[in-house]
Amino acid sequence: MAVFLNFSWDETFWRYVFMAVMLYHFLLLFTHYTFSIQGSKLIHRTFLMNWPIRRRELNHSDVSQIQFTHENWSAKADVIKTYKGHSPKLYKYNDKDLFHHLEDYCYEYRVPLKKSKGYLTLEDMYDKQERNT
Repeated sequence: MAVFLNFSWDETFWRYVFMAVMLYHFLLLFTHYTFSIQGSKLIHRTFLMNWPIRRRELNHSDVSQIQFTHENWSAKADVIKTYKGHSPKLYKYNDKDLFHHLEDYCYEYRVPLKKSKGYLTLEDMYDKQERNT
């Protein structure tokens, strides 16, 4: 960033680009997401602080596949693939049973699911930890 500022701060265009990028990153600090399953609908909400920005409801007919993956060495993640629009990614949610609820949702509404090798490894690791406690 220091190199960017040093070479391009004199040009007005790059100054505005830099300020826009900094504003975008600042706003990302205050953005959070919620996810819930209500009947046959998957509801994904986006908030800036406490103000709702976006609410997306997906019916089971809108979902083409749910991919169970891992995000890093110890975190599970899900990608809900849709036929149209952005595919929401579920990662770092406080609900520990979210992945089980999504798996039950797939079986109940016959939504195809795909589990990666890394996810299966994490699932085995979590199951062993639950049995030991």
